Amino acid sequence: MTLAIALTCMAALAFSQVSFNTVWELSKAANNYPAYIGDAHQCRGIAVGNFDGEKSIALVSRVGGLKVLVLKAADGTQRFELKTEGITPEGHGAFPLNNIGMTADGKILACNLALAVGQKFVVYQWDSKDSGYKKVLSYSLDKAYRLGDYMTVTGSVKDGSALIYAVSAKKLGAGYQTFTFSMKKDDGGNWIFDATNPKIKDIVLEGGNTVPALALLPGGNYLYNAGGQPMRELDGNFGLIAEHVLPTTAMSVSSSAPAYITTKGADVYVASIGYSTDLNCAVVAKITNNDWANAVPFKTPKLGEVDNTNGAGGVVADVEGDKTYLYVLATQNGIGKYEMKITETSVHELAHKVAFEQVAGRLSVKGIEPSSIEVFNLLGQSVRASRLSNEVETAGLRGAYLVQVKADGRLVKSEKVIIR
Repeated sequence: MTLAIALTCMAALAFSQVSFNTVWELSKAANNYPAYIGDAHQCRGIAVGNFDGEKSIALVSRVGGLKVLVLKAADGTQRFELKTEGITPEGHGAFPLNNIGMTADGKILACNLALAVGQKFVVYQWDSKDSGYKKVLSYSLDKAYRLGDYMTVTGSVKDGSALIYAVSAKKLGAGYQTFTFSMKKDDGGNWIFDATNPKIKDIVLEGGNTVPALALLPGGNYLYNAGGQPMRELDGNFGLIAEHVLPTTAMSVSSSAPAYITTKGADVYVASIGYSTDLNCAVVAKITNNDWANAVPFKTPKLGEVDNTNGAGGVVADVEGDKTYLYVLATQNGIGKYEMKITETSVHELAHKVAFEQVAGRLSVKGIEPSSIEVFNLLGQSVRASRLSNEVETAGLRGAYLVQVKADGRLVKSEKVIIR
């Protein structure tokens, strides 16, 4: 019993630190930007899975004509293009295909963009390199929902568990509508997507909502994210969980395309594609003990500096054995694969990494990513503080002060510093 208590205490004192190793990157930042991404939001979605015998990345591109591209996940080189001849607009004329997903049993699904009454939200399916496509869903809009900015695909076509999720980008009535298209058996006993009876639910939100999307969480809840809205958790019936909202210090509202990554002990890792403030990279938030308000951010390398104003792109997490990979697409900037490493560090080890640096009225913390920095005078009064930043403003302070540095909300180092 004593050993068990000791091990529990040691675990509680450990800190999870996140780092990213670039496996490969094709981007403006790396000066090897691929032509198929284009310069006008012509490549907006990404899917990853086993397709036609190999772990692959699927992309929709409209550069030089409509394309569905399949890349090697291992190195990003192109495997082949899928057949798209004959696909014509049934919704927005410029977006006969717009976003993409992949099922657990290796089917590629791609959707169009539909936004006006009478237009159709259409999904096509490819089973292999040479199979051609088939139209598997056609839903006529009875309201101006705007569906297809993003599409989320889960489950398997083979066993009928596949689901297609789409979210309206226009507020109609009480809120924004989530659409869930499930599968049913046809008269011949084959599984098909049911376009006649989607599950439609409201998300009651205030404020802007562009390129909205959902991601499934373990246990049946959802991540929801959209440009102009913070990432949040929804319950299994798409209801808001009020306290489960990421603050802008952990993830800017200029982010979209939510992704669940993994869970390690008390830490849940989620991500989105960041743009504007979080420029063209995956922004990862670590949520400890369900404390969303104090989530800690980490970022993959930036793919470029082009302003991706509408937040198109995506992040896909893939766990292979003991390794976790993030595939990141930032429209107009590039695509990359990164290995995400999560390491456990003791308080003692972390404290030794902390160093202080003073420049022009600011005190910076080097060596770790602090969750907060607080400066106290020698009477014990707090005089300066910052949160989720590696620096604190010290203008007007002179002399000896006590500086406390925390990570994950826990004290790592408390040291007397002479502020100049």
